[in-house]
Amino acid sequence: MKLKKLLTILSIFALLITTINLNSMKIIAATVPSYSKSYYIGNISGGSSLGQQTASSVLSKGLTNALVILDFGGQTAAYLGSTLSYPGTQLVGGTASNVTINQITSYVQNFLSAFWVYAPASYHIILGVGTNNSLACAYVGGQIWAQMINNINSWISTVGYGSREIVYGANDMENNWSSASLARQWVDGYNSIGTIYLYDYGDCNGTWSQDDNAYVAYNARWSYPIPEIYFPRTPSYLGNADYWSNLSIWNKANKGVSIAFPGVMTQYACDSTSNYPTDGWTQLYNLTGQAPQYLTDISW
Repeated sequence: MKLKKLLTILSIFALLITTINLNSMKIIAATVPSYSKSYYIGNISGGSSLGQQTASSVLSKGLTNALVILDFGGQTAAYLGSTLSYPGTQLVGGTASNVTINQITSYVQNFLSAFWVYAPASYHIILGVGTNNSLACAYVGGQIWAQMINNINSWISTVGYGSREIVYGANDMENNWSSASLARQWVDGYNSIGTIYLYDYGDCNGTWSQDDNAYVAYNARWSYPIPEIYFPRTPSYLGNADYWSNLSIWNKANKGVSIAFPGVMTQYACDSTSNYPTDGWTQLYNLTGQAPQYLTDISW
């Protein structure tokens, strides 16, 4: 199933993927990549300005293939008659207001339009549109998120941005925010109608089993992890990279394949006591031998 996913995405979006070993998703040269900036979205206005800012940032770093994740907070649920509906999300930080799927879609479209205008033609972006499992988390929520991602990618194709831009689903799946059962249901809902990757940029240590963590992050149809490598190992505690490396080892032993890591996320801009981006990437590389192509640091 993973090979099928990989071949599909490479055939359609070859312009966005460079120098990948098809068997391991490793970059051939183990070089720490430049890092992009990802964001927790605190206000639903400003998509255009953030797209322009991102274009300027990747240009200053010569980052011609960037992964950026926009986190729109947890999904909100409401009962409409007898039907459970997911009208949108509750933003994290900023106004902490509720926003609709249509508002998120417009924000992302404005972001991508500005990036198209202000980034040179040789610059490409994978934009992860993210939520989390802290509020409402269920099968129908995953379906609605997948449909939004499908619609945005259809719009990208219609306006002619497809040679440089693509949108993936994303979810900050945290063990302490929901049951593993609900998280798996959300992922299954996404997979039921999703047509493109789902990036898990959460954790893998907590109350869930290794099987649950591996399923949500990698073994489900479209899932790949962009692991949080926020904190290093200390004399008293394992670091985030230790947990993800152990999960990959478990998956190899129990499912026959190691987990592939396309990228790494840090949060140095939010917490300067946490890993600097290059340190987080290096910690995962040292433990797994994998050299993820993408590195991103999330901020408010």
